[in-house]
Amino acid sequence: MTPEQIAEFITPEVAEALQSENHYCASRWSEGTPNGRAFNERSIDEWILYMEDYISEARTQAVRGDEEGALHTIRKVMNLGLNCMKQHGAPQREIEE
Repeated sequence: MTPEQIAEFITPEVAEALQSENHYCASRWSEGTPNGRAFNERSIDEWILYMEDYISEARTQAVRGDEEGALHTIRKVMNLGLNCMKQHGAPQREIEE
């Protein structure tokens, strides 16, 4: 995707939300975690576990009518996925034409 295509796909509001979440996580974990690893030093398995935990939380929030809370949690999930791909690679989908 070109920057123009990304701008059409991801609204400024979404981009700002993801950026704010990424800055928050980076500042929160800048000194590393209790085991001494930085925020982005995770295996793919760990990223998925974190994402599943937050997806479960978002599901509970949504089912109980807390749509705003669910959206905040989805922002966290998106940031985790983006950081996983940033650390481990972002394979492209092959599209057959």
